[in-house]
Amino acid sequence: MPGTPQTQTEWEQTVARRVMERTRSTLYIALRYLNAPLGALAPTPDPDPQRGLATNGAQLFYGASW
Repeated sequence: MPGTPQTQTEWEQTVARRVMERTRSTLYIALRYLNAPLGALAPTPDPDPQRGLATNGAQLFYGASW
């Protein structure tokens, strides 16, 4: 919601989601053959930020603290 103050954690999650969206868009342009594989993975914040990138075949987990 515009105008609603965010906690630090909410802000980090929002920024992390935007970074993942921008990264995905850049990869689509540079590596078009990855369109289908990357499009099939839903970006999801990972509760364990130390893990890095991970996937279970349906979701792409990323640490929001990145």
